[in-house]
Amino acid sequence: MKKKIVLILLAGALLSAPIFAKSNPAEFDPFGSPQRVMAGVKIGLLSWAFTVTPSAAIPPLGASVEIPFSMISKSDSDFARSLNLGFEFMFEQWSYDYPFLTSSYSYIYSNSYITLFGAFYYDLFRVAKLKPFAKLNLGYFVASASVRAPASIQPFVGNPTAVSSLAINVSVGARYFFAENFSAVAEIGYGISLFTLGVEYSFGPKAAEAVKAKNKPGNKKPPAKPKKPSSGKKK
Repeated sequence: MKKKIVLILLAGALLSAPIFAKSNPAEFDPFGSPQRVMAGVKIGLLSWAFTVTPSAAIPPLGASVEIPFSMISKSDSDFARSLNLGFEFMFEQWSYDYPFLTSSYSYIYSNSYITLFGAFYYDLFRVAKLKPFAKLNLGYFVASASVRAPASIQPFVGNPTAVSSLAINVSVGARYFFAENFSAVAEIGYGISLFTLGVEYSFGPKAAEAVKAKNKPGNKKPPAKPKKPSSGKKK
């Protein structure tokens, strides 16, 4: 399943290659991520923690930081303005209670992952405050379990261990700027949660504006003038 998803993404990237030709400034420009550094929190609404009714659960909670590629590359090209790079962490936990003779015990499960991601923005809807995107996460996933039981029955309930693997997550989503520096984010896709909602804060100058300002001819320092040789005579 993962291989099919990756192949579909690669095919989509190849088919969309012609759209990276430089757009006409007089026409609608579909390229451009939110050109600011963004940081926020999110919550997952569909995950393993809710496949069956647990005794107790912490829903998937996460945090992320996203940086415009144009700020990193110092470029104002369509590609640089369409791509953001970032870091994301998510965690969830749930437990089940089981009876055992006259007592009971609990299994506690948790999933966590830490990933780097790339988010490609392309404006499909031509709505100024709405920014659709496709996202690919690569990182590390850890699934662990533990047992909470009275000492008298501990030998009979086992001792589970943690399992880790490479995490490859794909999703599509959109962010909507409901204020100058705040946006609501929704994502659907394969990951620790099938559906997530979040709020992010944008700060700092817009990356594209900063790059343009830096590259203006008037802002470039003129080359240093060569020093004239000393005309003084030696005594």
